[in-house]
Amino acid sequence: MRKYKINKISDLITEFKSKYKLDLKVNELKIIDLWFEILGESVRKYVPKISVKKNKIYVLILNPSFKNDLIYSKSEIINSINLKSLNYKISEIIFL
Repeated sequence: MRKYKINKISDLITEFKSKYKLDLKVNELKIIDLWFEILGESVRKYVPKISVKKNKIYVLILNPSFKNDLIYSKSEIINSINLKSLNYKISEIIFL
């Protein structure tokens, strides 16, 4: 008869998340949700692509005047995201 080691499900989930770095991915998705929460849902028509990598947000913006407005308010956006996100801090926003 074999003896099996019994693990808690919460420990197994934590191990799985750390092995596949899922915490990082979940935090990146939360940052994208915060972006649209802070700037509003109407921004979606000007922003077809947004991604988060290594504490930086990469945003593709179609409207040049809207892009210019966001460049001027970049530091305010970063501060707002960092205040609302407790686990993941943004250092820069790069507009494409």
